[in-house]
Amino acid sequence: CSCFLIFRMLIWGLLPWGQGLEMSDSWKGRNMADLLVPRGRIVLPAKEEPSDPSGFFQTREGLWVSDGFRERILPVAEPVAVPQTVIATFELTESANDTRIRATLPKEHVFEASAFSAHLGGLLQRQIESGEGDLPTNTWIIAYVQAASEVFAVYFSWYAWSREWDVSCDRLDDYYWYAGCRFLSSNC
Repeated sequence: CSCFLIFRMLIWGLLPWGQGLEMSDSWKGRNMADLLVPRGRIVLPAKEEPSDPSGFFQTREGLWVSDGFRERILPVAEPVAVPQTVIATFELTESANDTRIRATLPKEHVFEASAFSAHLGGLLQRQIESGEGDLPTNTWIIAYVQAASEVFAVYFSWYAWSREWDVSCDRLDDYYWYAGCRFLSSNC
């Protein structure tokens, strides 16, 4: 539920009080290209050996996985080998909902659940083990992922106080992501 997400973000200091709660149409007629700023690319290494996403995405030391992710993404995420892939990252410049953000991202921005789970698992594992990696640790990172016939918002972030990555998933709705969030696109 997006209410729970807003509450968690407020409590954990990821969302300033009062931001992200407004439902404004002030964006209509504005230049959509100003909404997301390119922040570079991430090279996702190839994974030649298929790994089981259900085995990796278990809550444990360094990783917390929501029921939403386990119930929506993992049932359709198959163990797959994946080639090296380059993805684009964008930073949100002002609070916006999924509809506006998706209209601004490249056309083919949605990830397929199996490949996304394999790559995300590799990125998170590298950062959990070494503390170093390509993912920012000071904001939410969001990707739109196709699971069966629906696209979901998969979002994850580093929680320094508990020393763990938080991986969650929700249906698309009118929740407003806050300025500074990073978005991933499967298409550069």
